[in-house]
Amino acid sequence: MIKVGIAGVPLALKGKSTGEGIKYLSDIGLDALEVQFVRRVSMKEETALAVGEIARKSKIDLSVHAPYMINLASEDPTIISDSINRIKLSVDRANALGAQIVVFHSAYYTKKYTKGETFELVKDACVGLLEYMNDAHITQTHLGVELLGRQSQFGTVEELQKLQQELPRVRPVIDFSHLHARCNGCLNTVEDFARVLRALSNRNHIHIHFSGIEFSKGNERRHLPVDLNQFKLLADALKQYGCDATIICESPLLEKDAAMMKSFFK
Repeated sequence: MIKVGIAGVPLALKGKSTGEGIKYLSDIGLDALEVQFVRRVSMKEETALAVGEIARKSKIDLSVHAPYMINLASEDPTIISDSINRIKLSVDRANALGAQIVVFHSAYYTKKYTKGETFELVKDACVGLLEYMNDAHITQTHLGVELLGRQSQFGTVEELQKLQQELPRVRPVIDFSHLHARCNGCLNTVEDFARVLRALSNRNHIHIHFSGIEFSKGNERRHLPVDLNQFKLLADALKQYGCDATIICESPLLEKDAAMMKSFFK
């Protein structure tokens, strides 16, 4: 089954609550919402419990995006500790929401650490987070390390594949717009998309981000409306591969583009 949703509150309900956004998405035939904790986790636990109940009644699948201020491979141990705490709080709220995955940007490369050492720092942080989740009996929510769109960031296909192999409960979040930017526009055929799915799905439910993207020299610049010709390549790859997926639209047009993306699976 392929489910399609958006990141954040629908544009049509700008300024409204997450609960109202969920009901609206259900009314227009979408399936999912990624709750965005962009700067900080501001949602209280009681609110998360109430929003989760609305989502269950509305049959909308939830995910969470942790705050962007995260670097699990910083040269400053305080930044690593603060980053882990932000993810823990996101996990707590995701658990209250009944969300399936907590997505986060994991790390930046630095001059101090090699890429291999950066991988080990990210892995060690994920191990600690999984222990925290086990101690808290959080079993329905997965950690999701996002594929990132800048050369300075940890999160290549190969890094996420290795991380999932070593820590199966850590899922790769495949942001195809980020990958398209990072590889200077390499996603041009159904097979290009299928190759990534084969590398990262491990036959689990796949969490995907998609939008158009402006990029330069292997680095993302900004999200653009969805290129439907390119999205059709992903849709065909998903159908051929036969895997379940949730696709979150991050286009500036949000629910408008998501509705068109959804039409490819009817």
